[in-house]
Amino acid sequence: MTFYLSYFLEIMRTVIVRFTDGVFQLDNFLIIGVIAAVRHILTVGASLTMEKEKTTEYFNRALIEMGVNTGIVVALVFALFLSRAARASAKKQ
Repeated sequence: MTFYLSYFLEIMRTVIVRFTDGVFQLDNFLIIGVIAAVRHILTVGASLTMEKEKTTEYFNRALIEMGVNTGIVVALVFALFLSRAARASAKKQ
């Protein structure tokens, strides 16, 4: 619940800044996405270790889910890098 509240407040802050400064702040959303994906990876890993009866199908599904979330984390971190690099090059000009 706290995560959703912080996400909502971050959206509201970004909307307010967008209308006052005219600049869209993408970094905050990317960081929240990375945190959410990492939390999901940890949750799947914890549920995998806590499961009493581990079937092959459940294990394979959990591994695929963790792999997809890992790909999401890599993509979001790359997007964060690109966003910061673009902003740094815009400041130089």
